[in-house]
Amino acid sequence: MPFEGDMHNALVDAKHQAMYVSAIWKLLIITPDNSEA
Repeated sequence: MPFEGDMHNALVDAKHQAMYVSAIWKLLIITPDNSEA
């Protein structure tokens, strides 16, 4: 996931971290959309 915005800007860093956590969370939880059943 590429970094967008100014480096070392607290708000931009937090947004990037939130996007990363969201992407990882979507891979970890089982929903009807990503289940293998």
